[in-house]
Amino acid sequence: MTQKKTKERLESKKECKRLIEQVFGRKIKHRPDRKMSPRPITAQERKWLVRGLNSLASGEYVGCHSIDLATGTKPPPAPPTDPQPYLDQLDHLVVVHKCNCGGKNCHTVCFRDVPKGKPRTLVMHNTDDCRWLIITVDYETQELAALEIS
Repeated sequence: MTQKKTKERLESKKECKRLIEQVFGRKIKHRPDRKMSPRPITAQERKWLVRGLNSLASGEYVGCHSIDLATGTKPPPAPPTDPQPYLDQLDHLVVVHKCNCGGKNCHTVCFRDVPKGKPRTLVMHNTDDCRWLIITVDYETQELAALEIS
């Protein structure tokens, strides 16, 4: 394969990845930066977390802002959940990893290392500017594990 063809193929792969990200509104792969010094959550991260966690009380916390493409309808709300146990954790959260994918709209941070297979999506909502707002917890301890904005 010539250098020109190789370069075109790489550009094509980048374009496909960009289109997938644009269509689905999410990054394909986040790369946590393990060299980060732990820090408290920022005011913006707190705002996003409060927004997402407060959606638990309404029942519109898992994909209710999406549309079923086959039927053109929104899914029904889930059963309401008390957000207070999660909100109580905010004052003690520390960011230990931050995604370094370089995505313009990506702001993904981890609050702890969760063993493989143990994280669970608690909230899938959106931000004020219509980006995905995803909050995960440790399945066993129910401690907040990560915040993904993409």
